[in-house]
Amino acid sequence: MTSEDVKNVLIQHRVEGLFHANTVLTSISFLKNQGLCSRQYISQLPGSYQTGQYSDADDKRFGIYNDIFFDSVDIHRRAHRCNQYGPVTFIYSLDLLSSPALENQVRVTKDNPIRWKSGMNIENRYFVNLIDLQDGFCKGNFSQHITLHDVQKISFQYLRFIQMDPLPEKYHDIFSNAYRELQDAVYQAGLSMKIIVRECDSRCQCQNQYLQMSESEIIKKYSYEKDDDGNICSKK
Repeated sequence: MTSEDVKNVLIQHRVEGLFHANTVLTSISFLKNQGLCSRQYISQLPGSYQTGQYSDADDKRFGIYNDIFFDSVDIHRRAHRCNQYGPVTFIYSLDLLSSPALENQVRVTKDNPIRWKSGMNIENRYFVNLIDLQDGFCKGNFSQHITLHDVQKISFQYLRFIQMDPLPEKYHDIFSNAYRELQDAVYQAGLSMKIIVRECDSRCQCQNQYLQMSESEIIKKYSYEKDDDGNICSKK
């Protein structure tokens, strides 16, 4: 199954783009390095930082720590809630999958790797052929990730836009400082786009969710720097 096959199936299922959500800190590392990066790649770069994820240990165990993950939908918009991976979403065109550099690197998971078991066959982890993918893929299934296997970095050539969650007024300064730092990183990366602040409909629960989080949780998501001890911090 080729990368172009995967792209065509996604088009058939009316997938409109490739969505990657992350924290402000990790997103700034992407921008500093001129592209979306695998977690392994960022971890090896001096002066680049990323927010820890609960799945890191399993990703290393299953050999996917050097993969880049996408969703088939904007999870925040579809689920009417915060995306657990972070408030910043990078939206790529499906044309990314036509890049010659990604031939034989594009995979689609059948289930979220956090539920994979040791010894599980590749056929139970991924869709392995075109018929399997056509029959089993479901747009908006949050466990079915489009992944770029063993790909350290992809450029912003196919990046369409970047979107960021607003915070409740209580955290106005944290949001505005994070937005400013992220927008500065966008310009320094040579991108002319302006970060879009997400506008949610009345059904979305994200603002209530942010109000229920502790300030330390908010800072973890919206931090843009680390202190001398390597701890995530954010100026207020």
